[in-house]
Amino acid sequence: LASEILGMSKRIMNEVMCLAEDNDIEIAYQDTDSIHLPNKDISKLEALFLKEFGRSLRGKKFGEFHSDLELEGCKDVVSVENYFVGKKNYYHRLRGTNKKTGEYEYGNHIRMKGVPTRCVEWFAKENKMDIVEIYKELYDSKTLKFDLTKSLKINGNLNEQIYMYIHKDSLNVSQ
Repeated sequence: LASEILGMSKRIMNEVMCLAEDNDIEIAYQDTDSIHLPNKDISKLEALFLKEFGRSLRGKKFGEFHSDLELEGCKDVVSVENYFVGKKNYYHRLRGTNKKTGEYEYGNHIRMKGVPTRCVEWFAKENKMDIVEIYKELYDSKTLKFDLTKSLKINGNLNEQIYMYIHKDSLNVSQ
């Protein structure tokens, strides 16, 4: 069953990617379960997908796509800045409209495979950096050292630290 689900998932991803490519729609990033493309092209791709395959592209059912870009209390959330460093390693600066006030609000959507979000946030705080600066440095091929123990809730002392070295093209774990 798992291989059938994975096979269908790959088929759906390929349908979307090929349709986008055939119609000059830029895909900024894609992996096994997500596609990141300019907001201006989503409606065009949805219409093309419905015409070509006879089914909806956007939704929450199997085979449909939905946005992971969310800001609490906001609607119309979009990415206004992004860095794609590698597979499952990316940054989005988000902008959304507050549902109550109508004012813009901003936030971050981050992913760094192998490094919990709390470690990235701790690294930024310890190094007096904005989170976006971390992704800019990685994008510029700098190697950064993340202490994975900073994501652990531990009572008492931890005798060993576990580090993850992240570089644009590789990663390494050491003690």
